[in-house]
Amino acid sequence: MAWNHYPELCAEIVAKHKSHEKQTWESVRQELERVKCEENSLPTIKALAVRLGYGVQSLRVHFSDLCHEIATRRTEQQQASLLSRREQLLSEIREAALKLHTQGIFPSVNRVSEILLRPRNIGGNKVIVAELRKIREELGWKQLR
Repeated sequence: MAWNHYPELCAEIVAKHKSHEKQTWESVRQELERVKCEENSLPTIKALAVRLGYGVQSLRVHFSDLCHEIATRRTEQQQASLLSRREQLLSEIREAALKLHTQGIFPSVNRVSEILLRPRNIGGNKVIVAELRKIREELGWKQLR
């Protein structure tokens, strides 16, 4: 009914709304670009959606490329972090095994595990157990079979 009585006014309202919507989505794009470039620990797309006040699907529809780039970089960051933590743990295990060795104590999985900075069960991890075997061989300990 308003369109019939005030077509020019309605057209202005629609144009203003479209302009506002375009500005809003542009500011969301800028924020996503900033996050992609500046943040060291990237949040999930879901966390970004909550932060920006939009749904995940809205972000994916309007900014599929940016969302994909952020998700890919986040996965890469997580993989790098995992590798870094693994290398740090292996370094701790090497130090613990050397410490036990200098005391004349066989560096078993349990003994090494007990003197780590954060004691934990390392016996279930095949990579770590294999690394510990390699360290024991380097130190001259014969393998128990």
